[in-house]
Amino acid sequence: MNKILINILKTLFMISFIMTQSVNENNVTIHAEDANLSSILSIIAEDSQYNIVTGPSVSAGKKLTIHLDDTPILEALDLIIRASGLSYEVKGN
Repeated sequence: MNKILINILKTLFMISFIMTQSVNENNVTIHAEDANLSSILSIIAEDSQYNIVTGPSVSAGKKLTIHLDDTPILEALDLIIRASGLSYEVKGN
């Protein structure tokens, strides 16, 4: 149990140093190395005010390295999701 907690804390600590993000009028800048897909999607959801729902195929084991600068949010989501071998659907505004 302690090893799991330590590994989670290490991962969060590493992501906090590696990942930087900002949202500017529907654009996003994200730089992440070996980050969990679920963490990246959570950051985008929080910063963009989008509701993002994931299924069981989005596991903590899926890791991505991405470097996006001033990219429209929907384009960033498309690139991130497709790079993971998944699909998505946008509903509403």
